[in-house]
Amino acid sequence: MAHVPETGKVTPIPQDKIDRTTRWIIHMFSGGVDCVAALYILLTDEKYQQHNICVHHIHLENCQNRSLAEKRACGQLIPWFTDSFPTRTIIYNESTWSYPFEFTQGCPYDTLIVGAQAANIVNGFNYNGFWYQHIDHVANGQTLDDIHNPGANLRMAGREQIYFDMLRFTGARPNYPTWLYPTAKYTKQELINMIPADLLRLCWSCRTPIDNYTACGQCHACVSLYKCGVDPRTMTKNV
Repeated sequence: MAHVPETGKVTPIPQDKIDRTTRWIIHMFSGGVDCVAALYILLTDEKYQQHNICVHHIHLENCQNRSLAEKRACGQLIPWFTDSFPTRTIIYNESTWSYPFEFTQGCPYDTLIVGAQAANIVNGFNYNGFWYQHIDHVANGQTLDDIHNPGANLRMAGREQIYFDMLRFTGARPNYPTWLYPTAKYTKQELINMIPADLLRLCWSCRTPIDNYTACGQCHACVSLYKCGVDPRTMTKNV
């Protein structure tokens, strides 16, 4: 059963439709290829078939000005998933972090925000009788390429450190939902080859768009797509 609420709201599941034995995964979702592929795997891999999925997108309103493009992408991506997997429970919600000031380029700023917000969601999760103890994992996109990239490893470590520190600060609990990277054994090229072409076209990866909605073609995210044979401006594979 797929439930797509209006922005920032959650649609309740009827009480008689809730399977109390089902577990949850919180998926921190940007709208980029890695996160989209991670959600695709969570919905197609047999080992996650008993999990409900709570998809959360953070609007990062900063000097890179990509939040509007990501918002539009999420508005198209979530209906694609709920239409394609109508028997799965998928809920979607959002939050906004607005910090329009300049930031140090070397600081993994959005990564730390993702970790902090994931802790907030886990700590306060209360959805139709499901709560913290029903959550097994917090998921995010992380590729095999990232694992061999020192900068990406630093961002992953920072995200997880903030997450666990915040949960510990809120009080001792016996088991924390662990971080899960469904895409970790795949390269970005393999993820692009894995997801359907119509799903790929809905993704947004550019970090510094032109006029809000046009991929710049020059940032590291755009360059990585070019290397995989994808035009970041159209999100289509080059033939």
